[in-house]
Amino acid sequence: MNHKSGNMLLTFILMVGLSMIVGSVVYLTSTGIKNIGYYVNRAKALYIADGGLQKALWYLKTPASQGGMGSEWRTTGYTENFSGGSFTIYVAGAPQANVIITSEGTFLGIKRTLTMNICQYPSAFDYASFGLSDLTADIGSLVSGDVFCDGNVVINSGARVVNGKVVVTAGHSISGAGSWTQGTMPNPAPGYPNFDPSYYNGEITTAQAIGSSQTNIAFLNLAGGTVYFQNDIKIHSLAGPGAVVAGGGIEIMNNCSIGDNVKLICNDDLNIQDNVTIGSSGLLFAKNNIIFDDLSAPGTFGPGVALIAPNANITIGNNWTMDGIIYCGKVTLGDNASFSGSIQSGTLGSSAYNSSSRLTHDRTKYPGIFPIGLQAGYGMIEDTWEEQQ
Repeated sequence: MNHKSGNMLLTFILMVGLSMIVGSVVYLTSTGIKNIGYYVNRAKALYIADGGLQKALWYLKTPASQGGMGSEWRTTGYTENFSGGSFTIYVAGAPQANVIITSEGTFLGIKRTLTMNICQYPSAFDYASFGLSDLTADIGSLVSGDVFCDGNVVINSGARVVNGKVVVTAGHSISGAGSWTQGTMPNPAPGYPNFDPSYYNGEITTAQAIGSSQTNIAFLNLAGGTVYFQNDIKIHSLAGPGAVVAGGGIEIMNNCSIGDNVKLICNDDLNIQDNVTIGSSGLLFAKNNIIFDDLSAPGTFGPGVALIAPNANITIGNNWTMDGIIYCGKVTLGDNASFSGSIQSGTLGSSAYNSSSRLTHDRTKYPGIFPIGLQAGYGMIEDTWEEQQ
């Protein structure tokens, strides 16, 4: 009897132990399956968030006429369904005309958030000077930063290129008695930024149709608006913000003071005379030349200006100091002129940096508002793709 009782007790203990083991295995397996499902869903939420980043980039790169939103698009919350979940996009401006994109991806109640900082200025703006024609740096001139030239470069005696290298395309050369270091062609090679003049052409057409017939203005207060002139206009004093659009040319007269955030747009030459000052974030566009007369004494223009003459010359006269960007067919920096930012010059002819001029590559000097019409680059700024916890 005692022997049978002992066997039964042992059997009972084994059954209880086996039940506990089986229960533990079932529990752990069930928990593991649940955890696997959770991590799969988290991964899906991350992929959806990244899909939102890519959709935001597409919207920014694609004009509204082609189904996108265009480079000026900003949003405090735009939601789309995607891959069984949804993403919500936030697009905000940042310094130096950068764009911060935030995307929240949601899948089965799990939310993950990614951010990315985008530089709108294309790769050509990585250079102090980027040109499609010959370039001459004259005696005593100084370029600080990289130089890219689809043409021949002459660096004369006493001229220097520092803090960067000079790169020329195949079949072209660098010569002269100045100082420089030759660089190698990057792969891929940067391209010259395209420019769409549609906005400016439209404004000029409006000016020619409905603009004022006045030709000489003593003082003009833009008060945040746009003032149109049918033909040439001379301006002696100008308060911003706002825009002046002329169906002819614009002449800013001696000693004129121009306020912040002013646009000057014209169908002919834009001429800036002696001792003119302008506030920050100005934009100057001319279908013909932009000419800054020589200064009788050192003067400043800016900061953060955009000078745009896509098919013409921009001449910065002697003694000017300014910063921002230049985009033109051909550029000349006068004696003792100083420019900080980036210069882009096209195929109109040989550009020149004259005696004792200074060109410094400095991204912090770029206009804070990306210029209308300029091709955006949308390159991700290094190490800015990250998940918000």
